[in-house]
Amino acid sequence: MRRELIISYAAHGFIILLAFIFTAFSRPMKLPEKVYSVKIVAAPQPKTVKQPKEKPIPEPEEKPQIETRPEPKPQRKPEPPPRNEPEPRRTTPTGKGHVTVDGADFKDDYYLNLIYMKVYRNWIKPTTGRELTATIYFKIARNGEVKDAKVEKRSGSASYDQKALRTILASSPFPELPDNYTSDHLGVHFEFAHRP
Repeated sequence: MRRELIISYAAHGFIILLAFIFTAFSRPMKLPEKVYSVKIVAAPQPKTVKQPKEKPIPEPEEKPQIETRPEPKPQRKPEPPPRNEPEPRRTTPTGKGHVTVDGADFKDDYYLNLIYMKVYRNWIKPTTGRELTATIYFKIARNGEVKDAKVEKRSGSASYDQKALRTILASSPFPELPDNYTSDHLGVHFEFAHRP
C-alpha cells in the first residue's frame, strides 16, 4: 500500500510541474484595448393601464301609454242677434265710401251695414295718386238682386267710374230686404271715395 501512495504522490507532483511549466512559457493574454463597463439593471415592470369601467347601457324605460281620445268637435256658438249694435243710419265707416237710401221710411241701419261690407270686400283699391269720388245709384229688389245700376256722379276718371260700377254688380245679390220695409225695392246711392 505504501507503494501505491508513492506512485500517487509522484503522479500528482508531475501534473503540478507540467502545469507550472505550461504557464511559465505560454504567451500572456492580451486584454482588449477598450474596456466597457456595463451595469445590468432589471427591466422596468410594464405599467398596468386601468381600463375604464364600461357603464352598463340602461334598458329603455317603458313609457306609459297615454290613451288619446279624439278631440271633441268645436261647437258653433250661437251668434248674437246683430241688430243690437246698429251703425249710424244712412252712413258707413268714413274714408272708403258712403251709403244713402231713397225715402225716409227705411230705418234698418244693420241692413245698410251689410250692403256696405259686401261692397267693401269686393272693392280693389286703385293705385292712382289722385283723389277720386264717384257715386253709383242702383236699386235692390225684394230678393236682393241689383237693378238699374248706373254712374250717378262721375269722378273724372272713366276707369275709376267703371271699376266702381263693376264692384256693385259683382256684389249682387245682397240680402233680401227687411220684412218691416214694405216697398218692392230700395234705391241706394253708394259713394266710392279714394284718398291716396
